[in-house]
Amino acid sequence: MSNSWAPGAYHDVFTEAGNGSAEYSTEQAAFLEMVSGMAAICEEVADGKINDPFTAQDASLEESPFSGNSITDFTNNIISVENVYSGKYITQGKSLEDFVKFYNLSLDSDIKLKINNAKSALQSITVPFGQAIFTQQTQVTNAQQAINDLRSVLENDLTQLVKQRIQ
Repeated sequence: MSNSWAPGAYHDVFTEAGNGSAEYSTEQAAFLEMVSGMAAICEEVADGKINDPFTAQDASLEESPFSGNSITDFTNNIISVENVYSGKYITQGKSLEDFVKFYNLSLDSDIKLKINNAKSALQSITVPFGQAIFTQQTQVTNAQQAINDLRSVLENDLTQLVKQRIQ
C-alpha cells in the first residue's frame, strides 16, 4: 500500500485529479471519494462491527473475540477517519481539515467534536465488547450513535461543502 502512494503510482492518479487522471475526471470526484470512504468506515463500524453482534446478542459475531481487542479495533477505525481528515499519517500534510477550516470553521469544529465523541464513547466501554453487548448496553448504544453522528456530518455537511466549493 505504501508503494501505491509513491510518485508514479496512485499518488499521481489522485494528485492529478481533474488534470488528466484516468480515475478522477475532476478534483471534486477525488475529494468525494475520500469523504465517502471516511463515511463508509463509520458505517462499517456502527452498522456492522457493533450492530451485528449487539442486535443478535451473539458474542461469536464479535470482530476480535479471542484477543479482546474489538474496542481498540473500532477506535483505530475512527482514528483512521481522523487521520484522513487531518492529513496526518507519518507527517502532517495538506488536508480536508485545511479546506474545511478555510470555508466553514463551524463545520471543522463539528467534525472534530464528532470524531472525539466517537472515540470517547468507545472508550466508555470498559469490558471486552463480547461482554459489553450484554452488560454495558447503554455504552454500546451510545458509541454506535456517536459513530453514526460522525457519519452523518461527513455524508451530509462535508459532502455538501465539497460539492459547493470544489469543481
